[in-house]
Amino acid sequence: MSKELAVKDPRPEDIVRAAKRLGLDAYIEEGRYPRVWWKYSKRVVVSKGSYSKREILRLIGEELKKVKK
Repeated sequence: MSKELAVKDPRPEDIVRAAKRLGLDAYIEEGRYPRVWWKYSKRVVVSKGSYSKREILRLIGEELKKVKK
């Protein structure tokens, strides 16, 4: 992703909201990972549909930029 589309410290909730505005299915998964088993973390899962990963990142980045302005 280019710096022009990057947003500093986006929250998972913001990413899900942006993806849903674009018509994509998205949700937050919470869990622990073996390396840091004591800490909960979140990740965003987005259904690709007919888009590539790069296209999804670009679209969500553009949408987040609109919201952060």
